[in-house]
Amino acid sequence: MKKLFLILLTTTTVFIISCSSSKTSIGSYISKESVEQLDTIPTKYVVLSDDSKVFSKKIAFKKIGTKNFIIADTSKFEISKVNGIQMGLVNGTKKVSAYYRNIEGDFYEEVIIGNRISVFERKTNFATNIHAEISKYCYQKKGGKLTPMNDFFDVTTALADCKATRNITNMDMQDFKDEMKQNKRFLNETFEKYNTKCK
Repeated sequence: MKKLFLILLTTTTVFIISCSSSKTSIGSYISKESVEQLDTIPTKYVVLSDDSKVFSKKIAFKKIGTKNFIIADTSKFEISKVNGIQMGLVNGTKKVSAYYRNIEGDFYEEVIIGNRISVFERKTNFATNIHAEISKYCYQKKGGKLTPMNDFFDVTTALADCKATRNITNMDMQDFKDEMKQNKRFLNETFEKYNTKCK
């Protein structure tokens, strides 16, 4: 994981432009539902640009000259040829790590995935897996670019163009907090509603 963090630092300026951070990130209201390990340890794999998967016992990152590569066992792939990576288990836990999607040369953890809008996170200190650190959140609509999502205003802006999610756009922050106290998945469910009921 430390190697992953190092390569992320060297390959990304896009993320700094696309998604900024906040100590009161809206991400604290998003329910992240990890998948528990079942009978076997999930296989690590690299998804290439043609959507084929290269399964591997070990995934590493290496810079050769001016280019960055993902090394899957004995195979080597340029970052531009990779759609995403699955890293297996989170170190020291029985939880499956998130799938990391390559967006414009940077890797983002998938938090909410939908056919109309998706939400992504990248932590400031990717290598340590410390949950107390500041996280960076952004959303991406179908065919659109990454857009910062740091506060409640950003959420309402993202969901304002759908009648099915107008309930949240008519709330103020206190109403939103009250709703979250009653239902911890309220924000997740609102994004799910956007993906299933909006045209």
